[in-house]
Amino acid sequence: LPAGLVLAALLSRAIAKPVDQLVGAARALGRGEPVAEPTTRVQEFGTIQTALAEAAAAIRQQERARDEVLERIADSEARLHLALDVGDLGSWEYIPATGAYQSSQTCRTNYGRRPDEPFTYADLVSSIHPEDRPKQAEVFAEALAHRSDLHVEYRIIWPDGSEHWIRVGGRTRIAPDGQLSLVGFSQDVTERRLADERQALLLHELNHRVKNTLATVQSVASLTRRSAEHGDPRAWDAFLGRLQGLAKTNDLLTSASWKGALLRDVLRNELDPYQDLLRQRIRLRGPEIELKPGAVLALGLAIHEMATNATKYGSLSSTEGRVSVMWAITGGSNPLLLVEWVESGGPPVKPPERQGFGTKLIQRGLAQQLGGEIKLDFAPTGVRCVITFPLQAVVLNLHEVGESQERYAS
Repeated sequence: LPAGLVLAALLSRAIAKPVDQLVGAARALGRGEPVAEPTTRVQEFGTIQTALAEAAAAIRQQERARDEVLERIADSEARLHLALDVGDLGSWEYIPATGAYQSSQTCRTNYGRRPDEPFTYADLVSSIHPEDRPKQAEVFAEALAHRSDLHVEYRIIWPDGSEHWIRVGGRTRIAPDGQLSLVGFSQDVTERRLADERQALLLHELNHRVKNTLATVQSVASLTRRSAEHGDPRAWDAFLGRLQGLAKTNDLLTSASWKGALLRDVLRNELDPYQDLLRQRIRLRGPEIELKPGAVLALGLAIHEMATNATKYGSLSSTEGRVSVMWAITGGSNPLLLVEWVESGGPPVKPPERQGFGTKLIQRGLAQQLGGEIKLDFAPTGVRCVITFPLQAVVLNLHEVGESQERYAS
């Protein structure tokens, strides 16, 4: 019996030690710590501890793989947020079954909301322009019905009342629990839409102006041909000179993006080639007036014709000749722009025997197109031409004009 007791004590100690090792290994596994290799001589306990060690190693490997995946996901999310921020894109998700709508700060900003302001799907729909709501609802319904992508642009009204354009894109998504949702992006494209509208307007305006210019060239060519038929050998040179004058006026408008030009610049553009070094031969006087593009073309062509006639027969044909161009705004309920051309110091002037090309061109270009009135006086001392037309037909922008500048013409 004593020997049996001693043997039992020794055997229990031999069993308790590997059991304690197994308990420690299990606790280490629970804490995620490495599990030591078995040191017991009991084969069964060693097998269990080996299994625990392998399980701990597998768990650590899975944790490392999970950490790597989480790092890649975090890096991918950072790249995604950076791309969204650079493109000024907002992200959103809509769950039709529950009506839940989640949006990013940029998305709420695109709709005129504060980044921390609550923004529901009902708020989104109410912010859409009433005329564009059916289009938005149709696109969303079609994407949900056919599990397809959606792309739509519509107008929205910000809380301050301003109108903006939003571009929305997205696709359907089915969650692991089977719930259907729409996820996508939103972008404020107001500036792009305005740029497209401006471009379309410019193309339309350019087409209109090209047609007008071609019509002017056709008229010039037709009238020049008639002059040639009357035996004028310089008709071709005159035609080229008129085209060059028209080209210079177009260059002046092009430099101002065809928004118009100052009356003084139009006159200088045509008359500077005849000016002297002291700028006394041709004198310009009048307030600062900006003309519409159509008025620039018509008046530029008319001034070119007046200058050409002056160099052939009038004051600019002699060194002592002078030209004075003055303009003013008349008062009254229907204000007029008055431009006066006065020549002096040249050879004696004789009234023409027939109406020349210049007179026809001025009458067609200014009187018919702009509703103006022209008066020509062929006084012996020099030609005097007075042109008047409605202010609203020719003036684009009238700058401040003082009382002392309102009347220059005689």
